Amino acid sequence: MTFNKQPFGNKQAFSSKQPVKITLENNKKKAVPELLSKISDELNLSGSEEGVKTGLEGARLVLEYIGYNTFYVQPENDTPFEQLFVPIGKDESYDDDRPIIQIFFISDMIHSEDSNLKQEEENALILEFFVSLPLEKELDNQKKNQIYELLAAFTNVVPIGNFGYSEKDGVFYRYNLMLPNKYIDDVVMVEIIQMIDFFIDSFYKKINLFAVSDVSIKKIIEESENELVSSKG
Repeated sequence: MTFNKQPFGNKQAFSSKQPVKITLENNKKKAVPELLSKISDELNLSGSEEGVKTGLEGARLVLEYIGYNTFYVQPENDTPFEQLFVPIGKDESYDDDRPIIQIFFISDMIHSEDSNLKQEEENALILEFFVSLPLEKELDNQKKNQIYELLAAFTNVVPIGNFGYSEKDGVFYRYNLMLPNKYIDDVVMVEIIQMIDFFIDSFYKKINLFAVSDVSIKKIIEESENELVSSKG
């Protein structure tokens, strides 16, 4: 299992704790606030009139409670800033090579590299959700030029974030969330994770299909659109 962004020291397995299995279907989003309120009471999370808000460690508890496996990294000497890792999918049939959502505050990463970071820059908090999407086959030069068209088409569909490609990171998904502080509304966190989970699960196989086959981009996009329409039905 490989993380292509900032490394962390302790690469042990994800928590073996068996989370409480609660299924949140897309047509039951109205139940999310009530569910999270119940969770916050049971886990003694901090709350406010606007809803339940926690840091990354508290978000981990909520995500595990509803069925996701997570791995929380505390700031230490070899891991200079906190990070939360959430594998795509809650299905136990997934293998260990599934994509992983890496969540961290950009200011923490910058500060770990430059301790002279100005206070006003630290206050500009951006929470990044980053997913590396390794391909089954390395792209040749022609496909490297073509893949931008496919990723742009997928980006036009996702409600948040974007797909991208670079020589350094390969294919990736990224979403940056602006926050006034390091407390995260758990309703927002759950919905973000569910959206990223759904669209990565929908498009990652199509991106790999492009990498390993001669199927045209037009056909891949058409098939993806048809599958999304079918999933809504």
